[in-house]
This record gives sequence, C-alpha cells and structure tokens, in this order.
Amino acid sequence: MIRADVAIKAVIVERMLDSVRWHLVHHHRFDLLALGVAGWMRYVGGVDEQGNRIDVSDPLLPVLQNAVMQSAEGEARVKALLGVEAIFGNELPHEPLFVAQVTQAYLSLLENGAKATVARYISER
Repeated sequence: MIRADVAIKAVIVERMLDSVRWHLVHHHRFDLLALGVAGWMRYVGGVDEQGNRIDVSDPLLPVLQNAVMQSAEGEARVKALLGVEAIFGNELPHEPLFVAQVTQAYLSLLENGAKATVARYISER
C-alpha cells in the first residue's frame, strides 16, 4: 500500500524502475511495468482522458511540467519525460527496449484509453 504522503516519484523510482532494470538484466518481460510508467507519464501530463485537469502532486513538479510543456503529445512527450534524469537516471533513457515499450504503452493509452489498454495488456499475458 502506498501512503498518501509518499511522492509518486518515489514509487516510480524505487519500485517500478528498479524492477524494470532487473527484468532487463535477466531478459524477462516487463510490459506491465512499462505500462505503469506510461500511465504515470499520462498522469504528470496533467490532463485526464476526458480533457479534465489533474492536480499533479510531486516534489519534481516544476521539472515535470517543463518537460510536458516543452513537448508535443505522443512520442515526444515520452522522450521529454525520460529525459528527467532525477527519475530515470542515465541508462534507461538509452535502453532501446525500455524506450520502445514505454512509448508503445503511452501511445496505446492515448489512442485507446486506459481501460482498453489495460485489458489488452492483461489478455496478452
């Protein structure tokens, strides 16, 4: 369970990205982790699927907002957010499989919505 006072960044870095790194080293699937990262990217974009504003809470909010505002929606947004070194470090943004899977998941969230995307990812397991 995640406490309300724990920054989303800590969850992404300490739980998801460390797991992604392990899966990369061991050549295991991590598509659901990539989907989780893509979902976080949608969240920090500050707009939900219906176009409503989301109040984003994160200690790195100014950096995240800058990445969002300086990028177009889609692949450019993924690339911009992967460039936030305080979250993704230096290696993951240069890991082609990670970038491809996060980008694919992000684009699916944009095109199909969260519900359909999650259903598809689960059905492919």
